[in-house]
Amino acid sequence: MGWEQPAWFLLVPVIASRWLFGRRASISWPCVATIPKGRWSSSMPLRARGSLEFLVSICLIVALAGPRTVAGTTRISTEGVAIALVVDRSSSMNAPDFRRSDGTVGTRWESAIETAKSFIAGRPNDRIAVTAFANLPELVVPPTLDHSFAIDVLQSLRTANAGDDGTNLGDAIVWAVESLRETKAIRKRIVLLSDGRDSPQRFGDHRPVDPETAARLARSLGIVLDTIAVGGPGGVIRSRAEQDLLGEVGGPDRELLSRIAVATGGRMRVAGDAGELERAFREIDALERSSMEQVVATRYREYRSIWVVAALLGVVGFLSLDRGRGRILP
Repeated sequence: MGWEQPAWFLLVPVIASRWLFGRRASISWPCVATIPKGRWSSSMPLRARGSLEFLVSICLIVALAGPRTVAGTTRISTEGVAIALVVDRSSSMNAPDFRRSDGTVGTRWESAIETAKSFIAGRPNDRIAVTAFANLPELVVPPTLDHSFAIDVLQSLRTANAGDDGTNLGDAIVWAVESLRETKAIRKRIVLLSDGRDSPQRFGDHRPVDPETAARLARSLGIVLDTIAVGGPGGVIRSRAEQDLLGEVGGPDRELLSRIAVATGGRMRVAGDAGELERAFREIDALERSSMEQVVATRYREYRSIWVVAALLGVVGFLSLDRGRGRILP
């Protein structure tokens, strides 16, 4: 049981002292009904009247204090961990070479999305951002505690088409750094998942950022970068209908991914199938756990009306006495 405005209880000593010491002398209204009968004492109506006054006052004070119990809560992290997921959506992620635990084979993209969704769902107290990239990065989810929204956005993402294909690691890291820069989290971490080599196509006057330069920027802001090298040394890309062979892929640049991770205090992990990808995310999940959690009440069950009804019943009893034996002369 809790109270919305407990300061009202400061009136209880005042009411109690008035009831105990401040009652004025009075006599019952003279009428035939006041003549004692049997063991009835003429002072009993007066004592009952005073007790009812006291009880009605107490009921009203309790009602004003707002008795309530918690009916619903939510857990939030005030200052914990902020994580930016950086997901490679280049066409090479369509390579159907990721064996699942049930023996079936899917694409790298399918396994990446499913594993990332599970990772987000398992961290309810942390702000999560998502950047998707191919030749150009895009912040698709700014840092948020609304993880259902982040999961829905991930589910809606698709791999790049020919006009936007490529692997722009440096710019993707910079965008992730920028998304975390303004958050007030104590610890910040980027998890970059890629199956390709840094090979951005130049567009306009923009010169893509070198991945190692981007890693140094992250380190300067206290952001740790972990990388996951998805896929083996090479793979095959087929059309979505899995009929036409489109080309070969060279596999992730493990040396580069390792260097940029180590430069920030992170590490690279290799995921050659769905099981290894899940294991990589579990290791990262174990490293970063928010230590500052808070349970906040979001809904209350109110009991004020019960005490108001009790006070009204007391008033009814008070009026009944006032019209009979408890009536007093002014």
